[in-house]
Amino acid sequence: MGGGALFGKCGLAKVLALAAFCSVTVLAMLLLVPWQSAVRLGGDECFDLTKAYLSIESVSLYDSIWNDQPPLHTAITALLFRWLGLEAAIARLVAVGFGFLFYGC
Repeated sequence: MGGGALFGKCGLAKVLALAAFCSVTVLAMLLLVPWQSAVRLGGDECFDLTKAYLSIESVSLYDSIWNDQPPLHTAITALLFRWLGLEAAIARLVAVGFGFLFYGC
């Protein structure tokens, strides 16, 4: 089974064009958006940073902290904080990554 059977007659070209478009969009957003130097990108940014920091400190997100959201974003941010250090730029890249995932879907 070749690539033509998997994607159809012109499907491979369309998939490659979509991948190129998404790559250019991601690159443009990372270069043009002041995600690293902005003071605050959104109203909930401090809340998300605090939740991730408290998660590192072993505070339960559903007992001591009111959180009505699933903890996937917080867990990934906390994991990256443990590995890379406590910087707002890391949390912003996680948020940008989730935004691009949403955009791509």
